[in-house]
Amino acid sequence: MEISVFTALMSALIGIIFGIIPGTFARFGLHFNAKIGLIFDVAKGAAACGSAYILGAGGFGMAVAGALAVFANNFSPFSRQHDVGISTALGVALAINPLVAAVWTLMWATGYGVIRRERIIGNLAGTLGTMALIWTTPTPLLQLTTIPPATEPTQIVALTLIVCFQIFIRLIPQARRYFRSIKPDEAEE
Repeated sequence: MEISVFTALMSALIGIIFGIIPGTFARFGLHFNAKIGLIFDVAKGAAACGSAYILGAGGFGMAVAGALAVFANNFSPFSRQHDVGISTALGVALAINPLVAAVWTLMWATGYGVIRRERIIGNLAGTLGTMALIWTTPTPLLQLTTIPPATEPTQIVALTLIVCFQIFIRLIPQARRYFRSIKPDEAEE
């Protein structure tokens, strides 16, 4: 499916607009439950992709909107916190290919439950595991689980790698703090 330059640019703009909307409005004096902020972040990732699809951008436009929604979420001028973008990425994955969200969740559960019961370990395992496993996912399975029609499996792989790389970059400072705080005798347990 061919899309025009205008449609591609509009998809990018949609992704950025949805991404910069903060999940919590603490900066504006409104405080929500953390679960509501999480649901809002998932919804804005899905809404960015859905809006691009409604615009007629197809799978490529949805991927552009999704990747830029995660990027804008991570570097939003309206957010005080240093967001990693996992919730927004989950919304993007659910809108484009729920298999990616399922793989990330399985990898997160493995990292959190099996390796060490720390959220940062789960986040790293989910992100790095998804980056590794998306390469080996059979093409027919990617095609079967992709929601928008005419989305090439290579677009799904590229989107997943771009989004996971963004998340990984944002996880590095947290991982450094965590690994520096571990005492040598704790690491052996």
